[in-house]
Amino acid sequence: MDLDDLRRTRLGDVLCALALAVVMAAAWAWRDWAALSALRLPDTDDVMRLQQIRDWLGGQNFADLAQHRLGAAPGLTMHWSRLPDLVPGAIIRSLAPLVGTHSAELVAVIVWPTLLFAAALMLVARIARVLGGAPLARTAIVVAAVAF
Repeated sequence: MDLDDLRRTRLGDVLCALALAVVMAAAWAWRDWAALSALRLPDTDDVMRLQQIRDWLGGQNFADLAQHRLGAAPGLTMHWSRLPDLVPGAIIRSLAPLVGTHSAELVAVIVWPTLLFAAALMLVARIARVLGGAPLARTAIVVAAVAF
């Protein structure tokens, strides 16, 4: 397999992973749109993460992990890192002036997990290609997506 074939194959894997991730995310968003559009997320950790991002974008120091709404004063210090907040925070910060804060948060809540899922599917394809050869890669992407 020459370099052009390898690039074409990898591009195909990427496009397959992205397409499946978008389809799965669209199905999830459509199925739960009533709750999702109100930002009623399926897990309390998701809600807490969004609140932590809101606090950070609202002016809380990046290194200050205190959640003042939890526990007695001065609140509880969260055990999560802020590093995973960077991408959703950037999405919200960049879109909020254009579409409003609520819509920007909604986009971030849909887009960021979709990108992470696509990355996981690409990793599955790469592992399957190394372990089982080229024919197995796309099948592995589909099986992993459906298992989601």
